[in-house]
Amino acid sequence: LLSGTRDSADRGLDRYVDELRLAGGNVSADELPAARWLELGRQWIEKGDLRLALRAFYLASLSHLADQGSFTIAPFKSNREYVQELRRKVHGVPDLLSAFSQNVALIERIWYGRDEVTAETVSSFNSNQERIMAHAEAR
Repeated sequence: LLSGTRDSADRGLDRYVDELRLAGGNVSADELPAARWLELGRQWIEKGDLRLALRAFYLASLSHLADQGSFTIAPFKSNREYVQELRRKVHGVPDLLSAFSQNVALIERIWYGRDEVTAETVSSFNSNQERIMAHAEAR
């Protein structure tokens, strides 16, 4: 029974992988909680797909910050609009804005610009991610 449940969960993960690949990333961060996006990111790292891993980690940031009330997720918003909304809401927390802005720049170069993802890129992204999560939790 437990293995059947896990197999079903794996198929659900594969559905998100396929959706991200086939739809060019046309998913919304609020489709899953931040913890689930982080889990997906770790699984994609294990599978060797660092690009999808970073995308999942970025969606985790969006999901988490939205849950904290830092901004509202909407399909028409650009990454730049999330940065602007975050700037308005947390103007007294420059480290949070800096970490998020740096990760937006990284994800745009990787996801849209097709830059290569290296271990250094993942490390930098994760460092910023930790800062984002820590500041959001402290609010």
